[in-house]
Amino acid sequence: MLRAAIFDMDGTMVDTELIQSQAFERILRDDYGADPSYTDHGTVHTPGITSHEIWELLKKVHNISTDTEELIDRKRKVVLEVLEHGIEAMPGLTDVIMEFESRNLPLAIATAARRNRTELIVDKLGMAHHFSVFVTADDVKGVKPDPEPYIAAAAALGVSPQECIVFEDTDVGVQAAKAAQMKVVAVPNKYTEKMDFSQADIVKPSLADVSFHEISELF
Repeated sequence: MLRAAIFDMDGTMVDTELIQSQAFERILRDDYGADPSYTDHGTVHTPGITSHEIWELLKKVHNISTDTEELIDRKRKVVLEVLEHGIEAMPGLTDVIMEFESRNLPLAIATAARRNRTELIVDKLGMAHHFSVFVTADDVKGVKPDPEPYIAAAAALGVSPQECIVFEDTDVGVQAAKAAQMKVVAVPNKYTEKMDFSQADIVKPSLADVSFHEISELF
């Protein structure tokens, strides 16, 4: 039985991948005079992996010796500066949220972002009141594809993992949700469309194409 929905945030609820990429690029160019290349996803970073992992890779490529945590902090500040100017929800997000709320199904967010950025984004979207649970990088030890964020979200919602539907935009996010024994709707964006979504139960080009009836048939 379907009892709750859990949303990934970056790339699923909001198009923050370009902002993330621009932040990495700005630091590399302005602070180190580097000329960063782009991945197959059209970004400096690989969507879905942590800032720590990304910086470790970039440090090797550009021969940077700065402490990784310092680089993470610099990037975080750049992103927060940009987000302060506002951000738009992904097409269809509001309709999906309202569809679940009309059926009294609780909503959660499980994200690899830190809590301050999560709260800022959801506040800028004007959607904080829709979500009863936020599981962020500050709340768990394991990050996607580790299932811990999704297992923690289900526990906080008071439902079993098997009763949850997850919305994700990356392959590692899908892997995390499936490892948590949840059903998954993959909604690839232009930065993640080349990833492998074969594990997802449903794949849609946009949240605007999501059908509650189709989701309910999974349970």
